[in-house]
Amino acid sequence: MPGSACCACCLPVGLPLWQAQGQGAVIGQMQMLLRLLLGLFGLAVLLLLAVIVAVVLLVDPDDYREEIAATFERQTGRSMLIEGPLGLRKFPCCAITLGRTELGNPPGFEGPHFARLEAAELELRIWPLLVSREVRVGRIVLDGLDLDLVQLADGRSNWDFAAAGNVAAPSPDAGEDASGGALSLAEIAGIDVRRSRIAYRDLGTGADLLLENVNLQTGAISPDRPFDLRAELDFSDRAEGTTGELRLRASALADLDAGTATLNGLTATLSAAGPALAARSTKLDLSADRLQLAGINDGLKLQMSSAVADLALEGLTDVAERMTARLRIPELSADAGDTIRATIPGMTGAAELRGLPDLADRLQLQFEAGEISARLQDDGSQFDVGRLAADVAGSGLRLGATEQLSGNLDASSLRLTAARETRLNAANLNGEFTVSGRQLPGRESRLTARLANLEFNADTGAGRLGELTASVRGAGLDAELSGQGRFGDERADAAGSLRLAEFSAREVLPALGIELPPTADATALTRVGGSARWALRGAGLALREIDFRLDDSRLRGTLDVDGATPPKTSFDLTLDQIDLDRYLAPQPERPTRGRAAEPAPPEPLPLETIRELRLDGRLRAGTLTLSGARMGDLDARILADDGVLRLEPLRATVYGGTYEGSVVLDARGEKARLTLDQRLAGVQASPLLTDLAGFSQLSGLLALNLSGTASGSTNQDLIRSLAGSVAFDVTEGYFDGVDLWYEVRRARSLFRREAPEARTGPNRTPINRMSVSGEIAAGVLRSDQLALQMPFMQLSGAGGLDLLSRSLDYSLQARVSGSPRAEDGSEITDLRNVTIPLTIRGDLDSPRVGVDMTGLVRGAAEDALRQQLDRQIDRLGDRLGIGRQPEPQQAAPESETGDEPPAEERSEPSREERPRDQLRRSLRDLIQP
Repeated sequence: MPGSACCACCLPVGLPLWQAQGQGAVIGQMQMLLRLLLGLFGLAVLLLLAVIVAVVLLVDPDDYREEIAATFERQTGRSMLIEGPLGLRKFPCCAITLGRTELGNPPGFEGPHFARLEAAELELRIWPLLVSREVRVGRIVLDGLDLDLVQLADGRSNWDFAAAGNVAAPSPDAGEDASGGALSLAEIAGIDVRRSRIAYRDLGTGADLLLENVNLQTGAISPDRPFDLRAELDFSDRAEGTTGELRLRASALADLDAGTATLNGLTATLSAAGPALAARSTKLDLSADRLQLAGINDGLKLQMSSAVADLALEGLTDVAERMTARLRIPELSADAGDTIRATIPGMTGAAELRGLPDLADRLQLQFEAGEISARLQDDGSQFDVGRLAADVAGSGLRLGATEQLSGNLDASSLRLTAARETRLNAANLNGEFTVSGRQLPGRESRLTARLANLEFNADTGAGRLGELTASVRGAGLDAELSGQGRFGDERADAAGSLRLAEFSAREVLPALGIELPPTADATALTRVGGSARWALRGAGLALREIDFRLDDSRLRGTLDVDGATPPKTSFDLTLDQIDLDRYLAPQPERPTRGRAAEPAPPEPLPLETIRELRLDGRLRAGTLTLSGARMGDLDARILADDGVLRLEPLRATVYGGTYEGSVVLDARGEKARLTLDQRLAGVQASPLLTDLAGFSQLSGLLALNLSGTASGSTNQDLIRSLAGSVAFDVTEGYFDGVDLWYEVRRARSLFRREAPEARTGPNRTPINRMSVSGEIAAGVLRSDQLALQMPFMQLSGAGGLDLLSRSLDYSLQARVSGSPRAEDGSEITDLRNVTIPLTIRGDLDSPRVGVDMTGLVRGAAEDALRQQLDRQIDRLGDRLGIGRQPEPQQAAPESETGDEPPAEERSEPSREERPRDQLRRSLRDLIQP
């Protein structure tokens, strides 16, 4: 029977089918069909006997065709049509043959007929009947029997002949003839049922079964002697779409009066297929030394001994491509009524599964079960196994470098209950398994687990554990897990601990089939391990007392994941230090100076991941390195929900200064939208820019304010679309790689047609203060306010910096103040108050500085013309009596460092302008071009 014969290894396959069909209903239908078939067979025999006794001597039965039909209809209330001939053979014995005959349905039943028969033949031996009151029947042949059995929703059935109300109930002495002598059935020479069909429909339950191609052959049948039995049929459950066939051979012994049947040397084959089954196709071969059915008329009982069942399943849904199993059942006892009870004292078996997805090519089990008891009824089934022990072996494992599996499973007091839900209970469940592989670190790993007082609901995935201890040792791993409590649903309340000894994730995880992304540091992920306390609360998971190491970093804190979809993760974690650059993908090498950088391919932004993120946490780090930049005392709040990722506020100490800022990435649209607000103060520029961008030319104290927005689906899109404002100041520093004073002196020498002097000092430009402010658009910083103060010179100008290509294009105006000294120590007086046009272009790492010679010549010519005009105006003024008055002496000598402010920035004399000075200025303005 399903469920009891396969309870050790096939329950996951058999139970869904058994429950889908309704075990109580199936058994009830089987019992009813057995009683019905035997009753119909007995009725056919009695009817034929009655006909023979009535007409055996002188009557020609064909002359009474209509009278027989009328009498049948009068007694049963249903029609009878005999289309074929009625035949009677008197010698050497009496036999009657019946042609095509049809019996109608009783009132209230639809359908063309109740039964139809193509041909029948029955032979009765008269001499034993007359002499010894024994009924000896020759061979009974039924050809083309077609039964259409229907049961209405109110319980009435079309095979209940007594329901017509005209059939007299049999009397207690119905088995005796008129003389008082009892008749006994001594022998039937054989039964031959050919090409028959039986349909059964229950309009109340919706059951719709069909048996076709029913063929039954027996040897001589007598009450005390076995006979050969051979049967075959095709069946279909038209309600569920299940089809199959049954083939059976046995030596049978039947007692119709007692309602028992015994099959010795039974061999049977059952095959089935259909969407309601757990597999695409199912085949069961059963052999038993003895199988006895008793209580066929009331309370079916089954006894089976020395049985072997071979099961083959093809196309198990989500389980395996093929499963085969052999069960050895020494003895089985079952009682079938409203509740089916079965007992198996002990059972052994073997099973093999092939083509398990994501697990193995082949899995074998050898098992032994203690006493098995089963209880099956309409509202549920229960299986109890005193003890189950199984040896497991697998090959072709699909878990990384693992190749083989071996181990054993031992369970005691195992109970499986299948009702509206499928539940498993086990007092103790222990397993020990070893996985091995030639490429596995250490070649093998051992897994052990012990579960005490397990309660598990297979339908909901929820249950309760009295105690769980599990460990993994080998293949580079040493881990332990323990816990207890309820798990798997909203009422989950379990807790335990986790310990993971330090191991190399880079070595172990790929061997287990978990590929790691490439990292910039080949030694990263080689030391991983730690411990934590875990707890299940409802559908959520909480980790407390986290203390894990990741290479040179130590992580502590708490983490919570709720059971929503998508899940929300809350955390409060602290890192002592971490270099994130070690774990990022390798970056292309920076080009050497003077060599253009190859544009890096755009990197897509993880928009789908951000849309699924739900985060609320705080991360602290003693030191953190990202993109080469080092931060200290990092404190970050991280929020993500509804497609928006926020990092705000962000605070850290950076290279002697402070950093504050926020980053918001909105991924709800087709393109992400980035919003930035970044502030730096008192930061050492040189180490920051060197670490962050490989730019070491600028030094000094840096202050920065940056705010902007960008949109796109790649990192390059964000840079190209960046728009906002920026302002930064650098004080007390220098710009390495460019000596502006040398470039000015060199241009002066070229202008005077002198040999350029050689540079003897460092190739750098000192900076007293540099301030830049501007707007960012399309990834380019445009600045119309650039001011640079350096010894003996002030620069101002405008230009742009392309953030994507890292290229400069600036035009500057350099105004010389004071009297700088040349390399030979002499003062340079001819550049004082001269404005020199400069250009800075090219790559940010190695910009090219040039002097605008055209502008310099134009400026020098204008100065010379202005001086000539001044002299002419002075002469004219002298003639007009408005000559120039001597200027008062300066209170202090000119600074040698040239730090005095430009002439246009010096305050005017406090004295008021006299009338002659006003006249002189007006004359100058009139003459100058």
